Amino acid sequence: MDTLAPGDRRQLALLAVFHALFGAFAALAFALLLFAIALLVVELRTAPDADGNAALWVLIPLYGVLTLMLLVVVVLNLIAARNLAGRRRYALCRTVAIVNMVNAPLGTALGVWTWLVLAKPPVRAAFGEPAGAQAT
Repeated sequence: MDTLAPGDRRQLALLAVFHALFGAFAALAFALLLFAIALLVVELRTAPDADGNAALWVLIPLYGVLTLMLLVVVVLNLIAARNLAGRRRYALCRTVAIVNMVNAPLGTALGVWTWLVLAKPPVRAAFGEPAGAQAT
């Protein structure tokens, strides 16, 4: 039986949608970074001994690390969206909220909102978390 108030139910549904959208936008940024890496590699192949290529050799691993970080954000947000909708994996949803807080400004707003909604005792109970446990 669903004991959540309509407002909490609506907020969880909105959070699921916004986490999916945030994951989709991160996927777009991921694709753009992959394209940028491909352009840098093409530039290095066409002019391997040109001056100024040192900066390109620095950008490729930097973009590679950013791409991997974005991939993690994409996957975590899509998983969190599904779990928020199904009210499962409370700890994972809170962890994704923390990860999103680093992605200012939209991720920070989404992460704080998720954290606050998940901290409510009725929402914790809907996820199957003990009501008396500390919300850390």
